[in-house]
Amino acid sequence: MGSNAQLTALLEDVLQPRDGYFAIETIQPLLVHTIEKLASIEDDAWESPALSGLVEAITSEQLVLKSLPNQKEKGIHGTHPIHGAFYKLAKTQSDIAGLNDRLHLLAHIINAALHWRNDIQDLEANQGFTEQRKKRLTQTTYLKNLEAACKVARRIDAEWLELLTPFDRPTEQLLKWCDRYQADGEKQQQESYLKELGRFFAYALNRRVVVK
Repeated sequence: MGSNAQLTALLEDVLQPRDGYFAIETIQPLLVHTIEKLASIEDDAWESPALSGLVEAITSEQLVLKSLPNQKEKGIHGTHPIHGAFYKLAKTQSDIAGLNDRLHLLAHIINAALHWRNDIQDLEANQGFTEQRKKRLTQTTYLKNLEAACKVARRIDAEWLELLTPFDRPTEQLLKWCDRYQADGEKQQQESYLKELGRFFAYALNRRVVVK
């Protein structure tokens, strides 16, 4: 399973947590389920056995997750969108439809976000990108689009989530499905959610140029 330091580093790659691990006890069950779903995507950016080991370490309490006391939700959705999405889903899970699909979608968002961060790190290491491609490789652009995608995972209607199923396939396939649907006048908000999600996946996977 690896050392606790390795497990913690992998956990933080997944969750991108706020300092102090805000409400980690509350979100832990959903986090574990999502890590399992992330492992099933089998993307080259992750080592699936390591993700499975992380799940085992958390559930066996080899890796004990604790939050610092007296933290508040305020601001987390803008600064740490993945962490914020888990918290909101955990707090509303008894009232929200399509929770399992939302966690599947969040797994794909986490996967795509790692690809984007890796490209940002490559740019910082001076590995060649065209000037146009560099426009997507800013922390501000990354965070803005990640926040939008996490909002979609929390708010999109469950029936529209079903349009993206099955989720056990490459993340790039979700991008193609996001681009193929159009809604009638009564469903414009749902269509806009799919467009926001598609934009995030396209930028994260380097399939679309950012226009400023």
